Amino acid sequence: MSTYEYTTIEFLTIGDEIISMISYLLRGIEFNGETLAVDVIAKVGPRGHYLSQPHTLKHFRDEHWFPTLLDRQTRDAWIKDGAKDLPQRARMKTTEILNTHHPPPLATDIERDLDRLAMETEKTILHNGK
Repeated sequence: MSTYEYTTIEFLTIGDEIISMISYLLRGIEFNGETLAVDVIAKVGPRGHYLSQPHTLKHFRDEHWFPTLLDRQTRDAWIKDGAKDLPQRARMKTTEILNTHHPPPLATDIERDLDRLAMETEKTILHNGK
């Protein structure tokens, strides 16, 4: 068994995945005529399947959480795909984000406000508010 030391930024990447999953779970399940699809259930019947139904195609992505970091493959598929563990996938995703994400610059007024706030905070901390 190998040991791996996560960097702080890799922990942030893993934390983002966990927050995504928790947010999905906390949103709850919506129950209404559209989501219950009683008409589709009656149409398909007890031995039918819902995979080819337009209602399923319309809603299935909304009703599943799709991880971007965690791996849901079978063990055989995971091994065939290189058997990358969580630390390796976190490192790869973090590197990809750092290499490809280019956020737009802050608006000038926001940047000015942040600079002012930083200066006020520094003055308060260094000079005890004097």
